[in-house]
Amino acid sequence: MSTFKYKGKTISIPNGYSQLDVLKSLRKGNNVYNTSFHSKEFNDIVSTHWPNRKLISKKAKGNVYIIEFNVELLIQNVVNNDFYFTIPQDILRDNRIKILIESSFCDLLPSLDTDQTNDKTYYNIIFNTINKYNLEKNRLCIVGLFENIKHINGIDYIPYNYFFYSTSPIDSEFISKKEQEIEQLTNRKFKITCLNRKPRWHRLQLFDYAFKNNLLENNHHTFAINYKQVKDFTNEEYGFYNILPYNTDLSEPVIYHEQFSQVSKKPLNQSYVEFITETRYEENGPVIHTEKTSCPIITLQPFVIVSNPGSLKVLKDKGYKTFDKWWSEEYDDIINNNERIKVICELYKEMSNWTHDDWKNIVYEMKSTLLHNANLYRKQYKQDVLLHDINNYIEKFNLDK
Repeated sequence: MSTFKYKGKTISIPNGYSQLDVLKSLRKGNNVYNTSFHSKEFNDIVSTHWPNRKLISKKAKGNVYIIEFNVELLIQNVVNNDFYFTIPQDILRDNRIKILIESSFCDLLPSLDTDQTNDKTYYNIIFNTINKYNLEKNRLCIVGLFENIKHINGIDYIPYNYFFYSTSPIDSEFISKKEQEIEQLTNRKFKITCLNRKPRWHRLQLFDYAFKNNLLENNHHTFAINYKQVKDFTNEEYGFYNILPYNTDLSEPVIYHEQFSQVSKKPLNQSYVEFITETRYEENGPVIHTEKTSCPIITLQPFVIVSNPGSLKVLKDKGYKTFDKWWSEEYDDIINNNERIKVICELYKEMSNWTHDDWKNIVYEMKSTLLHNANLYRKQYKQDVLLHDINNYIEKFNLDK
């Protein structure tokens, strides 16, 4: 990795970028540089969540050239549709070297068949690079968050299992404690938990439905945004602006899933069920499961996933059990986004109307399902499933050489 001097400091140039790219970020402010091109401080934080992430480079054994991409590069307009990655001549000449584009920090789907501008730009950047250097597609590999994609227009796509990100490994004592709470038919403060931070269409629709139907007060529903953030996101009008930012439980700070630890950060089991408003909703096909989905699993809590169609199916393929014995999960098969959110909203209302006694008995009945899921998560976490697919890919690539 090359370096240059900037205002008396030695600045590293990450793989895939030029000195001009880094200068463009620096001139926007050091904070932009730190988030766009992962600084030492940022990597120190990352290593606490991904202690084995550096094994990617070790396993590569010089046969993989890794380019890290961050969505901040798009947000801060450091790169655009005309951008292409800078590939050194020695890398280009050696066809044995795989070019791995690592975007596991980004909610980016490299596709033109999407409504999200950043997705299209990311796709264009990748194919600009291919065209610039006349690269064979089989020399590239994209690492990202989507779990059920194997190829992007002829390029290998490897999932980075974000499902296991930032959640502490749980032990048998923790699981036993949660099991006892279920067996004792413990009364919970709320019926539904639904935690939200960034504005997204499905989150706004569900929150608006709960607001209009007076369902917020009996559920722990949060939305850590203000009026301006909603208006920057959409031109659609909502009636709840004057209550933002919103948190039903004012005795607790507004909580985000990524702050979770089993000790104190997330309000454990304050409700009977969680409505998980996942990162993606509108794309039919690609599925992301983040820490938002794994949190209720490790706290022995049932859930409804407000996400892409097929999200429950992908979870079942991992070995997890869902809850169609107790309520309809037809929403997972509904392709139309408006129809799917309508069914989910109706389910939210139905569950809000169940009594606490109803809920305690339902959760008791599903105890074996909840235990199965928590124990399976614990087992898979210990097996380092986070990096499983990419490690296997690199090892196979090395063997092929």
